[in-house]
Amino acid sequence: LLLTSVLPDGFGDVIFGDCAAQELALSSVDLTWVRIYSSAAKLETGEGLVSNTSTVVATSYAFPTPAAFAAELRKGTFDDIWGTAAGIFLAPWIFGIHEHDTPLLDLAVRKQRVFWALSEYGRGMG
Repeated sequence: LLLTSVLPDGFGDVIFGDCAAQELALSSVDLTWVRIYSSAAKLETGEGLVSNTSTVVATSYAFPTPAAFAAELRKGTFDDIWGTAAGIFLAPWIFGIHEHDTPLLDLAVRKQRVFWALSEYGRGMG
């Protein structure tokens, strides 16, 4: 499972996630890649940049806003995926700036699964 948080300052985050998805897709696991954008306009452009990778992973989700992703987390949409994933990577990710932080951390605690969180060079984790 790979989650990519795309900040509003550009598309470096989605390219970072794209590189991670390409590398993880080389393994023998079925990769689920989730991208969370800051707006619908960013989603449209960002998805154009990663269209090749997003179509070769086993499962692909793209959310137009952190609020939309948070709503799906609260519904339990990712409970099974989180619970059965071979590994969980947040790449890139910064905690403390989006409303999806609390439901995401609640999911991690509820499922008692650890995850790896990566940030872009020069950014803090939050």
